[in-house]
Amino acid sequence: AVGSVAKSQIAANQIVVCLAMEAREVGSDDKANELMKEFKDQFRFITATFHPPNLPGETPGKPSNTNWAAKQMFETEMGKLGLNINNVVVTVADADSEFHPQYFEALTYQFLNAGCGESDTADRYVSIWQPPIIH
Repeated sequence: AVGSVAKSQIAANQIVVCLAMEAREVGSDDKANELMKEFKDQFRFITATFHPPNLPGETPGKPSNTNWAAKQMFETEMGKLGLNINNVVVTVADADSEFHPQYFEALTYQFLNAGCGESDTADRYVSIWQPPIIH
């Protein structure tokens, strides 16, 4: 997934990547460090979070890991990067996901043009965009 995201023309200036790792996975530190080293110059920012195991009230799995990573990013990194969270679009992907090289440009266009009209609340803040899935 990371390699296909890096092919986007807007990757270096606009895309922030968070590698949402499971702390209980053996070798997750090494895997994250390797990916961050390989792609550090291809994104605006790339980092990793490590979801701790056995948190009270959580069921282990992708949803809890995604939630952990999002909280870490919004609580610590977004402010440091000077990003306005009203202009952030979150995309969640698995390691084996592949994106079209212009997917993120198209997504940005859709985000910026959603809700342009007479509505008080722009539709961009309540929209979910689903890319085509090809098997």
